[in-house]
Amino acid sequence: MALLPRSAVRGRHVLAAALGCSLLVTPVHPDAIGEIATHGRLIRMEPLPPDVCSWPAAAQWADQNGQGRGRRNALPLDESTKIYAGPPNRKVQDKYAAFAAVSVDPARDEVILTDENMFQVLAFNRTDNTGPEAVTKPKRVLAGDATLIEFESGVHVDSTTGDIFAPNNDTVDTLVVFKHGSEGDTAPIRALKTPHGTFGIAVDDRRNEMFLTTQHDATVVVFKKDANKDEAPLRLLQGDDTGLGDPHGIAIDPKADVFFVANYGSHALRRADQEIRTGVPGSGKGRDKANWPYGREYAVPGSGRHDGPSITVHAIDAKGNDKPLRRIAGPKTQLNWPTGLAFDQDRRELFVANDMGPSILVFDADAVGDVAPKRILKGPKTGLAHPTSVSLDLKNKELWVANFGGHSATAYPLDATGDRAPLRTIRSAPASAPSLMIGNPGALTYDSKREEILVPNCVAHPQIAVFSRLADGNAPRSRAIEGQTTLLGRTMHGIDYDEARDEIVVPQQFGQAILIFRGAAKGEEKPIRVIQGAKTMLTALDRLAVDSVNHEIYVPEGDRVLVFDLLANGNVAPKRVLGGPDTGFTAAGAVAIDNTRNLIVVGADVRSADGAGQPMLAIFDRTAQGNVKPKRVITGLKSRLNDTGNLRVYPEGGLVFTTQQTGYVAVWSIDDNGDVPPRYTVGGPNGLLEKPRGLDLDPKHNAVIVSDKSLNAVLTYEMPQLFQPSTLPQPGGGR
Repeated sequence: MALLPRSAVRGRHVLAAALGCSLLVTPVHPDAIGEIATHGRLIRMEPLPPDVCSWPAAAQWADQNGQGRGRRNALPLDESTKIYAGPPNRKVQDKYAAFAAVSVDPARDEVILTDENMFQVLAFNRTDNTGPEAVTKPKRVLAGDATLIEFESGVHVDSTTGDIFAPNNDTVDTLVVFKHGSEGDTAPIRALKTPHGTFGIAVDDRRNEMFLTTQHDATVVVFKKDANKDEAPLRLLQGDDTGLGDPHGIAIDPKADVFFVANYGSHALRRADQEIRTGVPGSGKGRDKANWPYGREYAVPGSGRHDGPSITVHAIDAKGNDKPLRRIAGPKTQLNWPTGLAFDQDRRELFVANDMGPSILVFDADAVGDVAPKRILKGPKTGLAHPTSVSLDLKNKELWVANFGGHSATAYPLDATGDRAPLRTIRSAPASAPSLMIGNPGALTYDSKREEILVPNCVAHPQIAVFSRLADGNAPRSRAIEGQTTLLGRTMHGIDYDEARDEIVVPQQFGQAILIFRGAAKGEEKPIRVIQGAKTMLTALDRLAVDSVNHEIYVPEGDRVLVFDLLANGNVAPKRVLGGPDTGFTAAGAVAIDNTRNLIVVGADVRSADGAGQPMLAIFDRTAQGNVKPKRVITGLKSRLNDTGNLRVYPEGGLVFTTQQTGYVAVWSIDDNGDVPPRYTVGGPNGLLEKPRGLDLDPKHNAVIVSDKSLNAVLTYEMPQLFQPSTLPQPGGGR
């Protein structure tokens, strides 16, 4: 297996750690050994276990990516900023590959798997079979900057050439194609720009066409099979009548000239004549192309719905707002987050990877309505663990499954049913290793009552994973909120815990809803309240914040901030709206509340005529509404603000924390104004953080808790120096 050389990088970091001074006496995370440690100390060095040597840890890949697309280039900070780069005290991170998609290549006796945890595409021998405490060694690994591989949610292998097609579900918005045999940090032979949120792929060789599903905008886009670079789609299926809702897997029946789509069910209406909303996420960088999806900027506010899981069946040449030919849906189907699809044209059967079964459901090709599967593969002997992809080997009469929640891919007889053990298993980790299923963690919150960290998933398996405050390394989830009845969906970039009412509040972007759960919720538990409907004005909600003192929910929405009563339920209007030209902001993406001073902080862009405004933090009175000016604004070159992520306020110390995708958490005083540098940074620059997104504070334990979308990890920094009632340095101080 070819791995990328990094001896020079490792040597540089070891030297830096050896020369760095120790500023804190608290223990640091052992994974940080060899990283730049500006206020840590070397506590031990341990050899890697033998089963890890062939698998580059996600942090190591991210270390390389930091020099490429992982950590964004940042200008040097002002000399007055006190930098606490790390390392963290704890880091929750899965050290093993998480298989998201599978495609078997019987002609070359290979199995191709994508890994959304460590950003790889791997090739294995089809006949590999590994015991429960061993790890399967891949034949080849594709990974690195040049590959453009990150969250590859689907995979297709060309039966003639062996070329690998892999769509990206997030961050890169590019479908990559690799020549058979490629390995290492190899550039793809083609790289097609695709709509944001592309998930499933199916290829019709007869028509030389490639079908892709896109989650955010509920579409199927069809390209030429050999499309490349900026080519536009040939057709677009999108509209109120299509039956599509958060579509995932896709499969083609060439004899009947139809294709099948697996839907989770959440969606909102799009209108071509809808006034484009400014400052909300779109469908990628192809809005001017023919047959490009209408993105969230065209969404009708308050039109979101949760229609439940389904398999929709469409004519092969369906386009526009064409209705499906038929639909498989209802309680008898047992669909529960149906994710991957495959079709057997000889036996006329449709296979469904049913994530929350966990099961493989098999339907007759002509199934319609609320119909039971003709057979079900399910049970403890099967080894199925949150299956997200399925592939058929018709030559060897085998069924392959990617188990996103099991560090494994399993093979079965094609007609397997019941509690059938696999014929063979490919493993990326010992069976005893917990599978965390953290993928692109865009948010987190801290449950102060149970002392737990809640981490929503942004890509495959859209769970809310819960970990103990002291969890470290490959620690297991203490519980999880997951499954169809939760109404959860991907793109959960915000979450908040209301300690006053012991409730969890999370946005559901695709269904334009706010979901409220019990604080102790677990498993497939329904929300106790849902804010959704035409009166809500919700359009493309990304993040939110809870005011536990005044019992309100704040939702930043592009050019406005919506405020709801915390006890609101159903189709209710916001109690007030902050927005208008005098506010000075657009692209509002985050908000935080200071109850001590009765202020809110809005993370947004400066409103400008050309739409290219700088990032800003705008500070308003908490009860501000309508078209009012902010009290203060932090923005400008010295601030180094860049793509502001989640925001938190520590009222007792008057501090504002925000994640920056330049690789650190920036901290200002709530009283700062104008073009001022941050008072402090946490986790960087030049620390372990690559692309921090999620953020919360645990003042009781002096902790800043951060999730990182490049590391797929949760890092805890214990910083007693930041959690003092009034220790703000005056401008002009040193590092």
